[in-house]
Amino acid sequence: MLVIPGLSLLALDVARRARFLASLRGWEVGQYLATTAGAVGLWALLLYVGAARRGRFRAPGAAVFVVLYAFSLAVQQAFFSRYRVYVNIDPLIFGDDLLRGVVATLPLGRSLVLPLLAVAAAAAIVQIWLARRVLRPKHSLRRVAPAFATIAVVAACVLPVSPPVSRQAAAPEVMYLHATTVFVNDRLRRRFRNVKPQIVRVQRRDPVEVPPLLAQPPTLRNVVLLLQEAQRADATCIAYDPGCSRATRATNLLTPQRLPFHQVRAATSSTAVAIAVLWSGLDPTETYGRLHSAPLVWDFAHRAGYDTAYWTSQNLMFGNSRLWVQDVPLSRFVSGTDLDPHADWLTGASDQLLVDHVLATLPKLAEPFFAVVHFSNIHRPRVIDRSRVVFQPTNFSDEGPGGPPARNYYLNSVYASDLAVARLIEQLRATDAGKRTVLLYTADHGEAHGEHKNENDHSSTVYDEEIRVPQWIDAPPGVLSDAEVAGYRKNEHALITQYDQAATLLDLLGLWDTPGLAPFRERMLGTPIARTLVPRPVPLTNVSWVWEYHRPNWGMMHGSLKVLAQIEDPRYLCFDVLEDPREKHELGPERCAGLIAEADRTYGMLPKDMRRLRDRPDFGRSGERGAAGR
Repeated sequence: MLVIPGLSLLALDVARRARFLASLRGWEVGQYLATTAGAVGLWALLLYVGAARRGRFRAPGAAVFVVLYAFSLAVQQAFFSRYRVYVNIDPLIFGDDLLRGVVATLPLGRSLVLPLLAVAAAAAIVQIWLARRVLRPKHSLRRVAPAFATIAVVAACVLPVSPPVSRQAAAPEVMYLHATTVFVNDRLRRRFRNVKPQIVRVQRRDPVEVPPLLAQPPTLRNVVLLLQEAQRADATCIAYDPGCSRATRATNLLTPQRLPFHQVRAATSSTAVAIAVLWSGLDPTETYGRLHSAPLVWDFAHRAGYDTAYWTSQNLMFGNSRLWVQDVPLSRFVSGTDLDPHADWLTGASDQLLVDHVLATLPKLAEPFFAVVHFSNIHRPRVIDRSRVVFQPTNFSDEGPGGPPARNYYLNSVYASDLAVARLIEQLRATDAGKRTVLLYTADHGEAHGEHKNENDHSSTVYDEEIRVPQWIDAPPGVLSDAEVAGYRKNEHALITQYDQAATLLDLLGLWDTPGLAPFRERMLGTPIARTLVPRPVPLTNVSWVWEYHRPNWGMMHGSLKVLAQIEDPRYLCFDVLEDPREKHELGPERCAGLIAEADRTYGMLPKDMRRLRDRPDFGRSGERGAAGR
């Protein structure tokens, strides 16, 4: 009777993760067996205390057993059903809301949490009921059992047995109890001891409701965004080149009629900020409330009758990334941990695995559809195909000498991911739906090779090597109107930003001019690229209420003029990115006086002064401006 709770949870875990558990080796086997034995002992002790016929610990013991058993079972199974991994510290530690965090911030209305809680609580109550009829706790043991049960609960909550999300070699209930304890303790310390969060990370969105929208594209069509990770513009054949020798030669050959855009800048060199801008069109220095309540492109597409999908090889456990898309209305979804439970924390699952999944599920989408395919393998430590290393000399891992071998290692990673993208394009175009599908190809940000002594390869600055990205649009003949094609060709060399990408997607979906979009369009900074672009100063920042870099840096861009500052800069630096593409010749504050004034109005301080904001008692409260706030 006493071992039934623990063994039943073990059996459930084995049924879900048999192949993963069979792959454990060495210390992982020992850790899994030890935590499983500890979990069996924990439930046995609590059940023993709750099974007493009398005594003051009888009711508390039963209550603790029911609550812990129900939550650890329900939350772990609901989370696993959605992401194919269990809750541990990784997807919880940056959480902001205390009550939501206890259920891993899963959407209560659209997940299995509440039904599973009811079932798990009922199962726990039944076990207590049976135990009270089967067991005859001895008086001497009843006196010491509560103490041992308390020790077991404390041990399960505080012992650091929450391994990385990619190697979850521990009993699920122990991972949940430890992770939740760390999370709750962190939130209580913040609330009652005025302890500031170490760094801002993505939180769950609460998007405002979008009214029904009428899509009026010039032709009936599907739209697919192909979003690359950390891909430099100069690694890409942006325009079709029959002799392309860059890292994207595979996609180059498949899209000879594509419409290229050569001067595109991301709003940031941080993925989280970049996708927040790309999918919402909003200024990343907006308030916490506005950023987390803004609908994304999927929300608008769904309300206009499009079928929607998001497929990514990204490991969305990283920094709460899952929360940005968790509440998006999607009929098809997959993330890195769905594709591979061992998916690397930074590199994600294989881009080739992602393409396999997309090709298998894309035919299940109803037309018209809007889908995003989000790749990840170019991110450090990067994935290369050792059998297809075309750039030499090269490193074969994220370690080794810098210089040409490191740069070629990066290019070989771009080349390997591009092969996956090309396979997707080729097979999509061979389908009937592919004949009516527009592809918009771009990257979230660029990547540095140390051009400006960058501390990191991305996120460390908003110099062009980190924010200039490739972009092109490809469609079969007749899918784009003549006016659209003419507009795209006119802006081939125009200065475009990530803010324009959200507007362009909505324009491709036939939604940009619909009256229902008007109140949302007012807050967007971009213009559809098929239209006459409206030059305006736009923020460039790696600090936002959706993500924050530990070395704050930000700037502004208006036309070809750019100002930027890092944490060590006593003033904004001024560059003209057309006259000086490598940004080697600083022009002085006089040349960018107006843009510097706009930066001062936008951010209110230089990055070096950000500590003043961090020391404010109200830092971190929703509704306040972010670290780079007005």
